[in-house]
Amino acid sequence: MFSIKTFSGTYPFFTLFYGFFVVPNDEPPPFTLRPSTEWPLLLLGPFVRKVTRTKAHIFIATKERCSAQILIREGFHAYTALNDGSEADQVELHQLGLNLYVGLLEVDLPNPGAENVYSYDVQLRDLGSTGPLSYRRLNDLGLLGNPDFSGNVTLESHAPLGYAQNLLPSFVTPPDNPLQLRIAQASCRKPHGNPDSGYEPDAVPILDEIIARAIQEREIEDAETNLQFKDYAGNTISGPQFPPTELTERPHQLILTGDQIYADDVAPALLDTIISVSEELFGWHEALPGINEGVNGFLVQPGWRSRYLVLSGVKEPAKDLKSDYDQSHLLRFAEWVTMYMMAWSPALWPRTPDES
Repeated sequence: MFSIKTFSGTYPFFTLFYGFFVVPNDEPPPFTLRPSTEWPLLLLGPFVRKVTRTKAHIFIATKERCSAQILIREGFHAYTALNDGSEADQVELHQLGLNLYVGLLEVDLPNPGAENVYSYDVQLRDLGSTGPLSYRRLNDLGLLGNPDFSGNVTLESHAPLGYAQNLLPSFVTPPDNPLQLRIAQASCRKPHGNPDSGYEPDAVPILDEIIARAIQEREIEDAETNLQFKDYAGNTISGPQFPPTELTERPHQLILTGDQIYADDVAPALLDTIISVSEELFGWHEALPGINEGVNGFLVQPGWRSRYLVLSGVKEPAKDLKSDYDQSHLLRFAEWVTMYMMAWSPALWPRTPDES
């Protein structure tokens, strides 16, 4: 007997049309979903949103009931130098789900002006505990290149937010002259690339490379030096191109002119993971109109959702297979939130046995 391998487990052979690959039943799954008890405190962020010459807004999401505070100082700084910087008010995060609290934090910038660089830290206070251990900053969470407060070296420890060990993350304010505004533009984040035209590596590292050059924490790579990747058929292909060596000025803004994530074109295996994670994140199951789980629940499983959308009168039947891209369309509110968080943070992704 064979089964279909997904992130969260296996399915019988008759679901082969989902697009997964066939493996023997006795082979362990390649990924393991982590229970919420193993999630980090900070699930998403700090995520810099709107920045003006006088204010900044930073979004965060946690798994515990917390209050949060932004600490900020002009220039580049290590996390130890921010105790005498400016700080915003402590703000209690809003609960969206059983294991999800979110907040958009606003902070006034010290010495406001055009093209100023600011370093920032986030201080979280666990409202369920007391004492000094109830406070956590980015370094305590293992996000600045050091082990976390428990001494654990995490995946995130290998990619410090400030681009160097102990250095805080930073941003730059927009210029006075709009003609000097540097913008990075894209559509939406699509974790599985474009299967119609072959594997497409993530383009975010290209922007990451430019920012690293701008703060002089990374040597400029030769533009002809490229990483090598394998596509879904195992063929060697070129990775994302390093940006031209003359691109060393930091963008002021990232503009996503789509909807930040793809909600209609979702990989079936990813949707399977999203469904499981979303129910752990929110703690409840959202019923959908016209669906009786024991009768026609298959219509909202990965790979079937185009049919559900047609039967619900939301869309017309697809004319061909290529236009049937919404077979794993996000439907539930919890799925949308989880997709957003998984597109912009590694915290909720499944782990391989070696925790990579």
